[in-house]
Amino acid sequence: MRHIVEYVGGSKGDMVCRFLNREAPSMDKNGKTLPLSLELKMLNPFDYTLELFEKALVENEYEYMPAHPMWYTNDTRYMDLMKKHKYDIISIKFEQKHYTTISIENMIKNKLPDLLARLDEVPDFAYKMRAIPNNLFNEMLDDRKLLHYEDLFCSDQPFPHYPHRRTEWLSLVQDSWCDFNGHGYREFKLPKTFDGTRRPIPMVEQIEKYLSGFK
Repeated sequence: MRHIVEYVGGSKGDMVCRFLNREAPSMDKNGKTLPLSLELKMLNPFDYTLELFEKALVENEYEYMPAHPMWYTNDTRYMDLMKKHKYDIISIKFEQKHYTTISIENMIKNKLPDLLARLDEVPDFAYKMRAIPNNLFNEMLDDRKLLHYEDLFCSDQPFPHYPHRRTEWLSLVQDSWCDFNGHGYREFKLPKTFDGTRRPIPMVEQIEKYLSGFK
């Protein structure tokens, strides 16, 4: 059995994959981990086809493969392909108090200066910009084994089932944080100004449109 590690950008999924595959960390100065593969990292679920998905599964050479949110697994044909090729999904879930930190980390590590600039312009922007897709992602629980952000990155515990690698894991976590202060980064608090207002973000609209086909 091989495994797909499903995560949102900024929640250290590539680091988890490298650790589990016993690959070198390969971090840059911002704590960003070089991904082992990109085949399952497209953000728009409409970009995936059964052919592309199966090709990625067949050609993957790692026991643990990284993937951005797998919205398309609502289509049972994709799950059938995973069973055919003997894969399961391990999903890194998180709480609302983590949204701000994960979003800021994604902006820094993926070099999105325009979004970082908006942190000074819009109150609680880091929380607001991805609150809707984060909610949708954390509600996607079927056919998944769960790992929890709080346990992985906000404690002094070893990676689950790897107590013998505790020191190695905690060192990786420490090195993975960005050198950044302010705007709620690593404070793990809910914003006071978020009112749940929906804003038209093209990628979110694509995700919601895709998921609406399975209701």
